[in-house]
Amino acid sequence: MATRAPPEIVWAQRVDVLLVTIRLTDIREHTIDVTDTGIVFVGKGGTGGDVHSFQFDFFKEVNPHESKQKLTSRELFLKLKKKEPGPYWKSLAKEGRLHYVRTDFNKWKDEDDSDDGEEEPELDSLMQQMGNLGSGDPDMGDLPTDSDDSDDEALPDLEEPNTED
Repeated sequence: MATRAPPEIVWAQRVDVLLVTIRLTDIREHTIDVTDTGIVFVGKGGTGGDVHSFQFDFFKEVNPHESKQKLTSRELFLKLKKKEPGPYWKSLAKEGRLHYVRTDFNKWKDEDDSDDGEEEPELDSLMQQMGNLGSGDPDMGDLPTDSDDSDDEALPDLEEPNTED
């Protein structure tokens, strides 16, 4: 089996935890070692069942004993407890920006946002919010509706090319 590039990793954070997702389908025969200072992952997965791996040191320390992980058929989700709650980290890795690590904007919450104790938004509520776009809902402000679409105007008929020479 060939070793491929590291899988895509997306992350977000709160004052006290890191939310890290390893995006690799059908992960099997994997090992993951989370220490106070870093993480090592090796596993087979993806469409070809190739071996994927990565290793890096965290920007600051985490508490691996209070951290959790959940494996699904599409990804490996890690909820890593920061050793010291406090200001947001400027990066997940001590090394700085890694090409395979991206910000998870779906889970990101700004440091100054109030934490209402709600975990992650439920998929049903997100879908309901998406369904309200363009519905004329007064709470949605001045968003355009389908009737405002200027692309709905009739197009002129195409002319036949002149083939007489």
